[in-house]
Amino acid sequence: MKQFILIYLIPLLNPVFMEAQVTEEITSEVVDFYDTEVQDIRFINRTDELLYLAVAYMGYADGIKKTAIVTEGWYSIEPGKTAVPDLESQVLYYYVANETQSRAWEGEEIFYIDWEDDFTLSQLSMWPDEYFAEKEQIGFIRLEGEDKIILE
Repeated sequence: MKQFILIYLIPLLNPVFMEAQVTEEITSEVVDFYDTEVQDIRFINRTDELLYLAVAYMGYADGIKKTAIVTEGWYSIEPGKTAVPDLESQVLYYYVANETQSRAWEGEEIFYIDWEDDFTLSQLSMWPDEYFAEKEQIGFIRLEGEDKIILE
């Protein structure tokens, strides 16, 4: 029996329909994205500065059952220490900077953040402009299966 499976491609978040053969064994179980095992990512600060970490992961958008990239920050990483974000979903991207932002680890994937306060922001384009008022866009680095990031 052929069934259609809806897949979200990251970072596009556009639905793509693919045809797949599904056996009765698989269809009898419901697989939840959030039930998959989350790999802890360790961020190791080998600098002599206090660093601040923001992460991006798949989550639910503020109060609605719509999946979206969610950015969250700030995790402090003391010099010589390690931070491990405690999340229910896998970290996909990260951004790190010192307090003055004169030193930063940034990439190509652009997401909104809040420099002034701790934040959790759903990155949905359907939100009105006011949702992102006074927020900044910054480039995050995509994780490629690493279990630790050494910041030096």
